[in-house]
Amino acid sequence: MTIKFVFVQLGSFIPNYLEGNIKRLSSLFPNNEIYLITNNQKLLKLTIPNLRTEIYNSNDYHEYLLNRLSKKSDFREGFWRLSLERLLALTKFQTENKTEFLLHLESDVILFPNFPLDSIKKLNKLSWSRYNDKLDIASLLYSPNNLSASLLQEGIEHSLELNNHHTDMTILNEIRRTNDSAVTIFPSLPYQESYLMNQKSGISINSQIQISSEFSFFGGIFDPAAIGVWLLGKNPENSYARLILHDRWIIDTGDSFIDPSGVNYTFKPDGNLYLVEKENHIPIFNLHVHSKNFDLLNAKWVKELDRFVKLSDNKNTIKYINLTGFAKLLALNFKRKKLIEFILSFPLLYSLRMKVREIFSKT
Repeated sequence: MTIKFVFVQLGSFIPNYLEGNIKRLSSLFPNNEIYLITNNQKLLKLTIPNLRTEIYNSNDYHEYLLNRLSKKSDFREGFWRLSLERLLALTKFQTENKTEFLLHLESDVILFPNFPLDSIKKLNKLSWSRYNDKLDIASLLYSPNNLSASLLQEGIEHSLELNNHHTDMTILNEIRRTNDSAVTIFPSLPYQESYLMNQKSGISINSQIQISSEFSFFGGIFDPAAIGVWLLGKNPENSYARLILHDRWIIDTGDSFIDPSGVNYTFKPDGNLYLVEKENHIPIFNLHVHSKNFDLLNAKWVKELDRFVKLSDNKNTIKYINLTGFAKLLALNFKRKKLIEFILSFPLLYSLRMKVREIFSKT
């Protein structure tokens, strides 16, 4: 049996890149089944080679837990709830169907042709990546069988019972720390002394060992988020539709264990991406396309990625203004009934508001 890819897309919002990324994956791995778990009737109609759509229905207990979450329920179409609920949808599907070898991908994650499916299939544990000391990430999450899915589901339920402030990233972090021997960490560092390690993150020796220990087994690294953000930019909703390449915020704040600026990158004709360090070419098996770049998440990806990799030779921050993207953000926030809040949060206006508030607080 082969590994089965799983996307989970819940709620009314459908990313415009989702279908393109599934088609891209289907083309690269035509012998692997792809599942799309959803509660959106429109997505059930998708017809893509080797894609199976599966309807998701929550249960009363999970509704109770999710309705208790402290995060704002109206933020970006229920982002906080849905990012957690997708993990429950995944475990519910696997435990009910007793399906083996499931690899969950976030909808903005791309895999490369050399992605190590055979190695992942040998794992008998839950597997995902660490982002920093407090956050783990499900950009890729592997669940080999019904027992691992049950462990994950029970861990989520238990954590939510005790703490309604959780996000998907904090809850994975807690589950791993509680069940350390039951989780394998996808390596994001080739070795402890790598220039890819972010010295400003306060990373401990134990964490260095953990995020590099499986490198020799896989022969490459996985991108939790930082490399994709560095090379391709971050979510346009977080930057008012500006494309910011080689942004040092994620590095200088110590937000991520990984410092993508410390190495070089090369994209080869075989369609695979490598980092270059100490004359070694180390495969990067996936990228988290946080920028939601449509041309990277569909059939045009080769030419588009090659362009960004060449730009990475320039380590300076590069900024582009995307007027079309900004207009789309205005329309989106108008639809959300958040337009005034969105405008007042512009950096310049926000800074002026804070100065005015400071002046009045002193009077």
